Amino acid sequence: MMENSEHKGHRQRLKTRFETQLSGGQPLAECELAELLLTYAIPRRDVAPAAQRLLQRFGSLKNVFNAPAEELTSVSGISDAAALFLKLVGSVSGGEPMPRVDGGMQTQKRSDADTASDADRTTRTKPVLGSLSEAARFCRNLLCGREEECLLQVLVGEDSEVLSTALISGGGSGEVVLPTELIIANAGIAGASGVVIAHNHPSGDTRPSEADVCATRSLAARLEKQGVRLYEHFVVSDGGAYAMLNEEGIWD
Repeated sequence: MMENSEHKGHRQRLKTRFETQLSGGQPLAECELAELLLTYAIPRRDVAPAAQRLLQRFGSLKNVFNAPAEELTSVSGISDAAALFLKLVGSVSGGEPMPRVDGGMQTQKRSDADTASDADRTTRTKPVLGSLSEAARFCRNLLCGREEECLLQVLVGEDSEVLSTALISGGGSGEVVLPTELIIANAGIAGASGVVIAHNHPSGDTRPSEADVCATRSLAARLEKQGVRLYEHFVVSDGGAYAMLNEEGIWD
């Protein structure tokens, strides 16, 4: 099915406006954010009606993210794949449509439990990936021990503080495919300034394939156009990790 040129132009305008929002411009309305999200899950179709129906049904984008997949697919125009995409984005963004930005820095929400657990401290400390080895160790801790290859996405703020983590691909025994559009969308929704990705090799061999390296460099270029830096793509095993972009092995 060929995409209507008017719809294609509208999609591009939404993306451009969202990029402007990330730089401090006027924010998109929730219906526009919902529509922009669906453009990544439903290609070559006018998704505005489906976005409007989602908000009419659930009341807010936050409620959309937190709704069960079966309820999402009950909305006309929302396929199983679109519902899964919305759940993935919601898991990465913590169920929030767009973190608030103040002076270019990420404003982090705190729960009552967080406040209680560190009442003796003035600020809450989240993991900070201050070096290549720290980032590799962080990813290894989340991936090692898994018997199937999985792809981990870590979104970080301007101070290298971890905003969120999510497994976004995997479950098979073959190569992990980089879902480029999903990674870009997740970074935009979370307001991340950088991304770290990693996948495990249960065999223990951390050498990346040529396809892995090419896909990683392509993703880095795509993210850079959105003002987001791909800090690294690690291949991890129980014994260590290999950093593709830095072409460096990291061993304990």
